[in-house]
Amino acid sequence: SIRHLTKDVRELTLVLIDPPTLAFLPGQSIAVTISDGPSSSSFVRYYSLASLPSSSHQLVLLFNAGEQGKSAACVLEHSVGHELECSGPFGSFHLHEDSDHDLLFVGTGTGIAPLWSMIASLLEQSCSQPMTLLWGLRSEPDIYYLEELQRWADRHANFSFILTLSQPGENW
Repeated sequence: SIRHLTKDVRELTLVLIDPPTLAFLPGQSIAVTISDGPSSSSFVRYYSLASLPSSSHQLVLLFNAGEQGKSAACVLEHSVGHELECSGPFGSFHLHEDSDHDLLFVGTGTGIAPLWSMIASLLEQSCSQPMTLLWGLRSEPDIYYLEELQRWADRHANFSFILTLSQPGENW
């Protein structure tokens, strides 16, 4: 499925076929092989997983469709039900066990994807460590996931978030 989060940001949910599940650590990424239709060539792009490892039968990716790169355009132009070739997981940017420190997550734009996976996993595991997300976006129309963040903050006393904008409107 493709969910429009803002004018430019899309959340793509992939359901795995073969293999039917993927074991990964929160924060890791996958490689997506993208076919460049007219030229019959393909290229590989890496995307951090925004999904929870407990939902290993489906993978959630974030794309900025407003960027000029052809990878997002190629992936997002396919209709729902189209098969994509993915591999992974990759990367060492993932949660490390350390219950003695407060956690600070800092990201901008769609760079929230690996942080989202990490925070959601910690909250799902009833982690009691204090954790704060500092997330930067451009302007008010670029805000997404705000309801989910507020719900997390309301339900988990150890979670807070600070949303900051680089080009805020007058009322921000």
